Amino acid sequence: MNSYLLTDIKQTKKGRYALFFDEKFYFSVDEEVLVKHHLEIDNVLDETDIKLLKQESDYNKAREKAFRVLSIRPHSEKELFDKLCIDYDEHTAASIVSRFRELELLNDNEFAQNYFEQLVRKGKSFTEIRYKLSQKGIAREIIEELVSSSEVSEEDTIRELISSKYSNKLTKENGKKLVFDALARKGFSASKIRSVLGELYE
Repeated sequence: MNSYLLTDIKQTKKGRYALFFDEKFYFSVDEEVLVKHHLEIDNVLDETDIKLLKQESDYNKAREKAFRVLSIRPHSEKELFDKLCIDYDEHTAASIVSRFRELELLNDNEFAQNYFEQLVRKGKSFTEIRYKLSQKGIAREIIEELVSSSEVSEEDTIRELISSKYSNKLTKENGKKLVFDALARKGFSASKIRSVLGELYE
């Protein structure tokens, strides 16, 4: 196995430490890794040592990115994993997600509940809500439990949408059809749309 001489350590503008082996830049590490492994000029490391250093450095950087991402807004596990995979390998991303789940910094049940309520407030149909939650990587059983236990009536949502967005359409020629089509595109069932429109026209 080849050995490499640590010929230089240079602090970067971002406060990290660039490592040069045999006068060639390899990667940078944070202070935690530098101190933990007692990295000093003239250290001799083999390929395995360098690989492990790189993995630990990437893990720490990915962890910092995860904290930044979650400080902006809550994320599902899949969302965080996908964002970490933009810059890091899947193993590193999965390790961070697993650790954050253990620390209760990630909770798909809680995330799904909050996102579900947010979508309901926006007047989304259950069909669209199911789709959006599945896109976030939420398990089907969690989604169906939220829908089945919800006290929200889609008919009430339809009434609210007609009142706030589509009442002007009803005054137009073929207004009923225009409103029906608009609501159908949002994923509301034909029977529920007809039921509410029937009430209004009565």
